[in-house]
Amino acid sequence: MDPLQVIIWICVAVFALTALLSLLNLTGIYRLPDPKHGETLFKVLVVG
Repeated sequence: MDPLQVIIWICVAVFALTALLSLLNLTGIYRLPDPKHGETLFKVLVVG
């Protein structure tokens, strides 16, 4: 694999994990230890 493709796939994976954690936190299925973390995670997902 080309190094650029590796970087792109890492970014895609990080975005997908962030989206998954945000979704789980918003629906209440999985609560993060600190409520501020959930708010920050959602803001990063929307802005990013």
